[in-house]
Amino acid sequence: MAIKAKVLERARVPGAERVTFTEVTFDSEYAKEGEPCTAKELGLRRIIGRPRVSIINATEAEALPILCVYYDTKESKLRAINAKNQKEIEEKKDLSKVVVVVEARGY
Repeated sequence: MAIKAKVLERARVPGAERVTFTEVTFDSEYAKEGEPCTAKELGLRRIIGRPRVSIINATEAEALPILCVYYDTKESKLRAINAKNQKEIEEKKDLSKVVVVVEARGY
């Protein structure tokens, strides 16, 4: 399965750059080493710098608390970190209630 991405807003900044705000919902099986999330899914052709990720909703399960979600620019993936052990969430965990907004800058 894959993430669901919905571009909420696009803004122009000086020059040809754009900033997008995209709501991303994880799926029911977390992929090994993060969920693929491309520039196209974020409403851009190319990403500049490191996108900011804000958690809007996280799983209520105490067994799987989310500490943070970050965008891995090298792999073009969203990675979720477990609050209990500060390691990446294990493969195939249900993160379907996790919703983030990704603020990305690019072209």
